[in-house]
Amino acid sequence: MLPFRTHEEDFFGIERCLRCIDKGMRGQVLSNLRRVTKENVPAGTWVYQPVYPRVLDKLNEMLGHYQSQNVKKITEQQQKKQKARA
Repeated sequence: MLPFRTHEEDFFGIERCLRCIDKGMRGQVLSNLRRVTKENVPAGTWVYQPVYPRVLDKLNEMLGHYQSQNVKKITEQQQKKQKARA
């Protein structure tokens, strides 16, 4: 659980926090992490649960754009090959 918190990219830090996460979500995750480290509460997916939907939405958005660009590029390449054969 803690590697995400202590990662060099500082995913939950004040300066470099993930853009898709708002202050409330970040605070809830940090509170959950404190419970795990200080209160010895068993870690689990619940620790990062507040940010999952927002992060997954952002990843889907980015992947969707990437996929659209790939499909467009492949289609253009196929059309060029068909024109070259004709």
